Amino acid sequence: MSENLEKDKLVTRWISLACGDLAYAQKSLELGEQFNDKICFHCQQAAEKALKALLIALEVRPPKTHDIRALVALISKAFPDMLDTLTPVVDLTDYAVEIRYPDEWYVPDAAETERAIELAHKAIIVVDARLKQMGYS
Repeated sequence: MSENLEKDKLVTRWISLACGDLAYAQKSLELGEQFNDKICFHCQQAAEKALKALLIALEVRPPKTHDIRALVALISKAFPDMLDTLTPVVDLTDYAVEIRYPDEWYVPDAAETERAIELAHKAIIVVDARLKQMGYS
């Protein structure tokens, strides 16, 4: 298998996983507010995976991190125009780890959860648009 074909498949898999996390988060809203912490976690995961897909497309090995700020910084080196658009998505970072452990655990309210979904959606849309510009379908 050619290196480009393998990279293309990997980019597609990362985007597919990102979309799956977002769909799971959106569907989970039906379960009630007691699940908002888990919904926000999946929103963070969706954004993280989308950003990592773009890094792979740029032939940058994504770091093993949940820090969206670090991922956005790497992307902005190649695409400075994306920095302003992706900066709000950095707010999802805390949902990766902090919210999942008892010492900092809390249940986000409905407004915070809706914002998390909007930010994850924004990350996927922005990354998908840039990937299409790069020749990905």
